[in-house]
Amino acid sequence: MGKVITIAREFGSGGRIIAQSLAEQLKIGFYDKNLITLAAERKNLPEERLERVDERRENPWRYDMEDDIAIQRQFYYEPLNDVLFEAQSEIIKEKAETEDCVIVGRCADYLLRIKPDCRCVFITAPLEKRIRTISARTGLDAKAAKQLIKKVDKQRKIGRASCREIIRTESGENIMDMTSVLTAVD
Repeated sequence: MGKVITIAREFGSGGRIIAQSLAEQLKIGFYDKNLITLAAERKNLPEERLERVDERRENPWRYDMEDDIAIQRQFYYEPLNDVLFEAQSEIIKEKAETEDCVIVGRCADYLLRIKPDCRCVFITAPLEKRIRTISARTGLDAKAAKQLIKKVDKQRKIGRASCREIIRTESGENIMDMTSVLTAVD
């Protein structure tokens, strides 16, 4: 059974860099966006399509559920967000059982909440530092970087809410943000 560190983070806080550095120093596996590649291979889907829905909620207005044909099982469309979440969940749980690793985002902290050898960390940073980080990374001015941060944070919040909804629906549990985090780092 592997030892796992999960890293949740705010956009621009440096969480991914910290997680990658930690995995390198500990000489253990590192999983972040490469989970999309693994999910695409598992589900035999184009990686680019899954990248577009990563950490985002499906548009509820896209499908007309009042149409009788839409609710019949043979015509049911499973949103790619759900396909990606389910595949990544399976992969995260498998990796957690078979190897020591660091996993970034993707609700890993909650998925692995009952695993005794799992430590959950949340990386945060003051908004001004995040703006400087994103400006340096993307070349955006401060105003545009701040808008991007707000957009990505909102997408992640909605994605996490979607993750919570899927888990709540499947397990009957009602989880809240960051309930499984043991350590927060600023």
